[in-house]
Amino acid sequence: MLDRAAFDRYLARLAREAGADYHYATTVTGLETSPDRVELRVKHRSKDYQHQARAVTLASGFNSPLVAQAGLARGLPFVVGAQTEVEAPVIEVMEIYFGREIAPGFFAWLVPTTAGRARVGLLAQHHPGDYLKKLLTTLREQGKVAEAAGEICYQGILIKPLPRTSNDRLIVVVTAAGQVKPTTGGGIYYGLIAADIAAATLHPALQDNNLTARNLTQYDREWRRRLESEIRQGYQVRQIYNHLSDGQVDRLFARLAGNDQLASFLNDRTVAFDWHSGGLLRLLGQLAALRLKDFVKRPSQPS
Repeated sequence: MLDRAAFDRYLARLAREAGADYHYATTVTGLETSPDRVELRVKHRSKDYQHQARAVTLASGFNSPLVAQAGLARGLPFVVGAQTEVEAPVIEVMEIYFGREIAPGFFAWLVPTTAGRARVGLLAQHHPGDYLKKLLTTLREQGKVAEAAGEICYQGILIKPLPRTSNDRLIVVVTAAGQVKPTTGGGIYYGLIAADIAAATLHPALQDNNLTARNLTQYDREWRRRLESEIRQGYQVRQIYNHLSDGQVDRLFARLAGNDQLASFLNDRTVAFDWHSGGLLRLLGQLAALRLKDFVKRPSQPS
């Protein structure tokens, strides 16, 4: 678990120490790239301004109109997360919930934060707020949570990366670029890797004053070399999981939990918290065995 607010403040402090300035209550409403600069249209407290930059990094999150203005693709597969904070005096460990009636194709969570409080949330492709309200009702009936302590917050997450994440004088990173784990929607680890690669690309490009799309495509090549295989395999497994029934998911967990299978799975060197492909291949093997078993048990049908 991560205290995201504290983590963001820590990153902000590091950025300030490195020379960054922050402009609060400020929105970039548009950008236009020319051969020698990027023109930024900015709104601050209802007043419009213009800024110029030698290069721009878009870390503007899901569905930013700036990505389209930069000439990069939109309309990729996405999910929406819904989360709220609740009073939960009896919850001490994180709980994860699966099921088509809970979070179809994804999962939900109940995570203790400070004393007596927790976050409840889920991912879904459609109507996440309705599913979350239904889950909150169930958890209240079970005595796990009390009333909500805050409003429901929503956030979209791309589960497939942009075909291109760089252009003239511009680089796109993290959620805006779709550099997230399709299995969980997590983006911090992949985002830090991509940010390092973006910095390593931009620094010499600024020194050489070579900020063309052709030169900055080094960023695309390098982050894809590091992450694309993981993201692609995660997306493929996500598509398979979307077609599993609740019974198949239950049997998969039961299979892992029995006969020391779970310990073997977790101790496998190919299984890592931030690199999912090895573990996913193991799970696919277990799933294939279950499906074969289901097929063998199924009575034969007349031709």
